[in-house]
Amino acid sequence: MDLERTPVLNLPLPHPDHLLSDDVLRLREAFATLDAGFGEQRAEVQAAMAQTRSEVNAALTATTTAVADALDEVSTDVLRRIRRLQLNQLLNLDL
Repeated sequence: MDLERTPVLNLPLPHPDHLLSDDVLRLREAFATLDAGFGEQRAEVQAAMAQTRSEVNAALTATTTAVADALDEVSTDVLRRIRRLQLNQLLNLDL
């Protein structure tokens, strides 16, 4: 029996001169190998996506916190200035 294989994945190839009954086990082996390879790749992609999702969530949380902190600072400053203006108006000061 000829033992031809694919050049890249080294999968068993059916031989053109063989009957299907002769090559069915080789075809099953090839499908099982492909299935396992794609299963590994899927798992790697899913793990990478989970890691990326985690990193994006962390970045969004940090950004949201930074923006909220900056707004708090600006808000405090604006309120301080408004109070000073109101006090100046009450005292008729032109500052």
